[in-house]
Amino acid sequence: AGIAVVVMQAARQTEAELFAVRAGEAVPLTRIIRLPQFLGAEDTVFAVPGGLEQGRALYARIDAGAGEFSSVGFRASTLDHVLAGGTERARMIALAFGALTAMALAALLIWFVLADPVFVLYATLFFLQALYIAYLSGQGFDWPWLSFARPLTSFAWNVPAGLSGAVACLFTREIAELRRFSPRIYTVFGWLAVAFVVITFANVVELLGLGVWVNMLGNLVFIGAALFTLVVAFLAWRRGSTRRTSVATAASSGLPTCTWSRCERRAHPGRRRRPRPRDGSGAGCDRQRRARRRTPAAAHGRDVPARLRRP
Repeated sequence: AGIAVVVMQAARQTEAELFAVRAGEAVPLTRIIRLPQFLGAEDTVFAVPGGLEQGRALYARIDAGAGEFSSVGFRASTLDHVLAGGTERARMIALAFGALTAMALAALLIWFVLADPVFVLYATLFFLQALYIAYLSGQGFDWPWLSFARPLTSFAWNVPAGLSGAVACLFTREIAELRRFSPRIYTVFGWLAVAFVVITFANVVELLGLGVWVNMLGNLVFIGAALFTLVVAFLAWRRGSTRRTSVATAASSGLPTCTWSRCERRAHPGRRRRPRPRDGSGAGCDRQRRARRRTPAAAHGRDVPARLRRP
């Protein structure tokens, strides 16, 4: 059931032509559609007229393009099954990109109200994550506003990933107020942000064939930063510091936690203890009044009026 097709799995820059032999002549197969895949790969769908038969030979002419030659694979399927899978995948990537972009826009709008730099970092972090998912999945190369990065290939998702790591370090130290509570850890997160920026610009050495080493170094920095953040959050929790443990809660709770903590801090700066009322209000003052009614006036250090004194 359905139209028989052959799906070629290869890199995006790979060009190929498929031929079938009929009556001793090579007949080219019609290319129907290209479906993006992760990490710069692409599925090219070719229609097979007359269906696929066991033992039938197909011939391919492959041009790897300007990039490095990668593995090429072929599989048989039907057009309905391939299109259904591609549509579902494109829908999920679009929803994820839209959700991250909406979070970034919401944080930016809150920044116009509260004017706190942490919301700018939050918006930048989520927008970079949205770009990373769009380009890593390959869907972003087919969208009108993001297709300009098609010649960049792997740089299109490596650069947002590195910059998002730097922004995440800055966001963590700001949301946890490490400058006030732990200046040394605050400085460490700053240097981690610098390391992420250096790794981001170091991706240019991929043109020299050293991209594998840069990727390994970047992965080590990402893992090290994550472990360092977890250790800091755990030690702060052991010491009973709820302010510093917001490093972990901010990452899990998202924008509502960040917004609430900033609004609460503006409403109650410094978390000062509420002073005792002196104007005769409050439960403590009521108890003092009742005690004075039951106690002679002289016990309070006041003079007794002459008309109330006993002879």
